[in-house]
Amino acid sequence: MALWINDTPRDDWPDSLEARFGLDAVKAPRRLLEACPVDAETPLIQLNGLASRLGVRRIWWKDESARMRLTSFKALGGVFAVARLLERRVAAALKSDPEPQALIGGAASSIAEDMTVTTATDGNHGLSVAAGAAIFKMKCVIFVHSRVEPHRIKRLEAKGAEVRVVPGVFDDAVAEAQRVAEREGWHLIADTSESLDDLASGDVVQGYSVLADELDRQLGEAGAEPSHVFCQAGVGGMAAAVMAGLRARRQDNAPLGICVEPEAAPALFASLQAGRPQRAEDVGGSVMDMLDCHAPSRLAFEALARCAHAFMTVSDADATKAVELLAEGHDEDPVIEASATAAAGLAGLVALLRDEELRKKAGLGAGSEIVLIGTEGAAG
Repeated sequence: MALWINDTPRDDWPDSLEARFGLDAVKAPRRLLEACPVDAETPLIQLNGLASRLGVRRIWWKDESARMRLTSFKALGGVFAVARLLERRVAAALKSDPEPQALIGGAASSIAEDMTVTTATDGNHGLSVAAGAAIFKMKCVIFVHSRVEPHRIKRLEAKGAEVRVVPGVFDDAVAEAQRVAEREGWHLIADTSESLDDLASGDVVQGYSVLADELDRQLGEAGAEPSHVFCQAGVGGMAAAVMAGLRARRQDNAPLGICVEPEAAPALFASLQAGRPQRAEDVGGSVMDMLDCHAPSRLAFEALARCAHAFMTVSDADATKAVELLAEGHDEDPVIEASATAAAGLAGLVALLRDEELRKKAGLGAGSEIVLIGTEGAAG
């Protein structure tokens, strides 16, 4: 376990970041989600028993395990980006902006049936893109790497996607998806990009602004005053959306944001220390499989450099213990079944609390009120 404090956060906030993370960013995904019959708010759960056991004031768990029936927060990104892609194509053809309901059937269907969308995934983002493609009757090809579990591949295929397995790790699948998309003229809906101007990956991250907006409102309704938010990070999109979104809404009262990554894949940890995005060495994978990413998204990197308080790594053993803590249901807490990926934020909290020096560096104490994001269900 290691901790790095972002002592000199950049204070500029360019238009490119404001468009994706500012207060108005949530308007476009909200508009399209209004037409989605399975869209529903996910719960914010108070874990008083766990807070007492760990010696902090409060712990809040934002449960994304049932988001839009796709079992993870990723449902907000891929589906939205696919819808935005079609919306732009329909608007160009009809010379007017279509209503969300008009994206299914009629002229939109004739446009969509000639489109192929593609992406690389560890599982959840690809499932969201495949779901979006199925809604609009597009073709879909998903690239996965050789460590992706067979049950995740089956879920992708059940959504109608063609799945192609790429040797190597997630970042190798990303490169292959981009190469084939350029060759075939397919539409790449990536959740990571080296470019700040990549339209689709920006749309994906903007979709996650719904999570930040929903979380902020629920915390306000509960009378919560969070001091810290722990966000697990792969390429960094969710962490950036939540931390930047809370910053935009709460300003000086925003909680301190701590990014948590596997020791085996410290993409953001290494990049922020270096001051530039870079690829971390692959050391064999992690039980936090949805976080097994070795290079950050440029958009997430730029946002987190400005709004995250700290970056840390945790071991597989820490993540496994966090899964067990959630499953114990302390006192009157509900039993929470979570994957190691979903429990990574809690793993980071527990690791810091047991180390007095690092606990103080992170500003944690008996009065701390913690927000954790349960990013996916137990099965992932």
